[in-house]
Amino acid sequence: YLRRPIIFICNHKYAPALRPLLPFAKQFDVTAPSANRLVARLRAVLSAEKLSMMSGSALLNQLVVGTGGDIRSCLYTLQFASARAREMAKKKSLERGESFDTDNLVVDISQPLGSALGHRGNGIKDERNDAASTVIAVF
Repeated sequence: YLRRPIIFICNHKYAPALRPLLPFAKQFDVTAPSANRLVARLRAVLSAEKLSMMSGSALLNQLVVGTGGDIRSCLYTLQFASARAREMAKKKSLERGESFDTDNLVVDISQPLGSALGHRGNGIKDERNDAASTVIAVF
């Protein structure tokens, strides 16, 4: 007998596979936060993780718009940009013959995040394309 809660997160609670669970589930409908609130929260996460954005909030706004406000996608992208920025900072420190202190170093993630966003700002989310546009992009 299970006495712990099970938490399911889904985008379509009336999907056929989930219908048998509906009578046993407590449902919560959650609305997406505003873009400004999400940007403010991402800035708080960056600060807590000792990361900075020299370019200001423009890249974070672009990230939020590019992901359609998807919080998980924003955090994953920042995580990858952070790893890349720390790798670049470590390489620069070693080239200069300095020690690399990961505990006290604040790293700027503007350049890796800008690269991840791509030239149109949509390098984050998967996109659906028709066959013609896929063929044109590949060839």
